[in-house]
Amino acid sequence: MIWIKLLASLSSALLILSLWAVFLPALAAPSDTAVSESLEKVKNTRVSLKPPAGFKPSPLFNGFIMEDKHASIMVTELPAPASMMINDFTAEKLATKNMELLDKAPVKVAGSATEGQMLHVKQSVAGQAFEKWITIFGDDKNTVLVVAATPEDSEKEFSAALKESVSKVEWDSKIELDQTAGLNFQIEASGPLKLARRIQNMLLYTEGGNFPAKNPSDPIFIVGQSFANPHIPDREKFCVNRIKQMPGLVEFSDLHVVSLGSDGKDEADGFEVVAQAVDSKSGDKMFIYQVIHFAPDSYYIQQGMVSDNRREELEPVFRKMSGSFKPKS
Repeated sequence: MIWIKLLASLSSALLILSLWAVFLPALAAPSDTAVSESLEKVKNTRVSLKPPAGFKPSPLFNGFIMEDKHASIMVTELPAPASMMINDFTAEKLATKNMELLDKAPVKVAGSATEGQMLHVKQSVAGQAFEKWITIFGDDKNTVLVVAATPEDSEKEFSAALKESVSKVEWDSKIELDQTAGLNFQIEASGPLKLARRIQNMLLYTEGGNFPAKNPSDPIFIVGQSFANPHIPDREKFCVNRIKQMPGLVEFSDLHVVSLGSDGKDEADGFEVVAQAVDSKSGDKMFIYQVIHFAPDSYYIQQGMVSDNRREELEPVFRKMSGSFKPKS
């Protein structure tokens, strides 16, 4: 089903985004890397951990960051069985994402119903080599990823402290979270779509709020903010390529691109893209709707998807939701 491929894609993407998240303007921070004595709850999650000294809560993702050293700890909760995700983190599959698995060992996490796994990984992104410590755990409905990353040239300075932080975490699955707390945008649900899940700073809307969807061709609408704003020399091309990266879809066709207002600037504020594609598993024809807005320090993305035979019903819903989208100042 597409939702399973979506989550698998998200888990892989988050491992990469945990690196892009630290390519931000540097702020002064202490260099002492001793681990904090007390647990700190990670905002918008049910996880507590002890960040190394000098790591501050990130304003753009759920976790901590030491910006002048480009080191981070990111916590993500996914609505999928932990055993499924753990089995997906093999050396072979990590290699397809340009990640080298150095070590993997079981780890006990307080509150986890599933035996956790800790991975030691090296990865290269944009010519920069990173060392990562990843703890995966959860239960039969949830997967938690705690990902610590540091540039390879800072390995001796941070590796031990980051490993200790991600190996000693606690998870309280009974905590009820506010799904929209701390987001830098707002949007209104429309028609049959209801808020189903939040993953980092991304909201997932499904028919009736059901997740996973009862049918792979049922509608899904995703809205979120990027962790950073990588250099994008051609915004229109970026938007077209982005829609083609949607997991579980092939044979994209009938692409139509509309430039959004630029307010007198040289570059457009964003682009709307609509397309048709084919579900690689079922062969069903799908309708895809996407809007990307560019902001000074990041970008916002909205993507709607539904079986093409329901396009007439759902396209106005996707457009109404997109029309209600507002970034917060």
